Amino acid sequence: MALTGITASPNVSSVLTDVDLTAHSKEIIFQAQPEMFFEQIAETRTELGKQPGQTIRFLKMNDLAEGDELVEGTRMAVDDLTTGHVDLTIVEWGKGVALTEYLLRTSAYDLLSGLVKLFADNYARTSNLAFCRRIFQSVPSVLYGHERADRASLTNADVLSTDILKSITEDMAIRKVPKRTSPVNGISSAYIGFIHPHTSRQIKGDSDFIAAKHYGAPEDLFFNELGAYDDIRFVQTTAIPIIKHPGTYVPFGGGAPVTPAATVGHVFIDNVNMTDRKPLMFPAQTIVAGQVIYQSVFVGDRGLAVAEALQAEMRHNGIIDFEREREMAWYAIRGVGLLNDDRLLILETLRSS
Repeated sequence: MALTGITASPNVSSVLTDVDLTAHSKEIIFQAQPEMFFEQIAETRTELGKQPGQTIRFLKMNDLAEGDELVEGTRMAVDDLTTGHVDLTIVEWGKGVALTEYLLRTSAYDLLSGLVKLFADNYARTSNLAFCRRIFQSVPSVLYGHERADRASLTNADVLSTDILKSITEDMAIRKVPKRTSPVNGISSAYIGFIHPHTSRQIKGDSDFIAAKHYGAPEDLFFNELGAYDDIRFVQTTAIPIIKHPGTYVPFGGGAPVTPAATVGHVFIDNVNMTDRKPLMFPAQTIVAGQVIYQSVFVGDRGLAVAEALQAEMRHNGIIDFEREREMAWYAIRGVGLLNDDRLLILETLRSS
């Protein structure tokens, strides 16, 4: 869509109107959607009027006992309907930039259009990181390659394989994790697996792997869907943790170079050291020296949730410094979390050759 408002022309007003901001806000959401990998399968609840720090409640029905054998003339015994709930706390999110009047008037490019795309990418990355924090620090079920006892027992042979995928579907079926039903036909269903591109190499060549472009029945494809194997549909993304030794690095914010012990692993997402970037965002983890751990997550129906009080909007902080500078930002009030943490399974494998 064409973006209007700020212009480099000295003869046209450079003030963003409310209509401009609304249009750009919608464009941020639209352009962010293909990169919001976890959010596309999350259950979303929107409650307008909520304030940061408040919660949005998701309802969960508790299971019933098995049915009774009925006797003619005897009233059926009934149980009380009991429910549970999950509360997600909503907080403010946002990121802003400053633009100078000089840059706006001398640039040969459509800066506002580029800024909308930049905000969309940042909004999506922020959402993915928020989900990663909740998933990979909270999910209790972890499976190690070839069902090893723990991370320390992993060997170089423990890369992602079709044998491991069969173990995943077996584990989730035994735990009675419901599959996500297709929104198209309401019949076909599958678990959704989020895997790193490097991890996916080992299964693409298997004869039973079906690439997304070869699906025989019409389906709503997920953004970045890779294909399917057994009862799993795969979404390929780099927004997934890799645990490895960080080497010698300069701490985020500056300081003397640091070299952790060989058994200390940091969490990298999109090649960024997230353990160092924000203290305790992803705590350092114990690894065997030389290990590079690739994590994946497999999700059943109603596993993830998004609570939204205000969708991402473009905000304008006015013009300052004698109209020489202006500040722009995206802003949202939302929270993400786990709706049913027993419907997720984390897999850890080593790097394939």
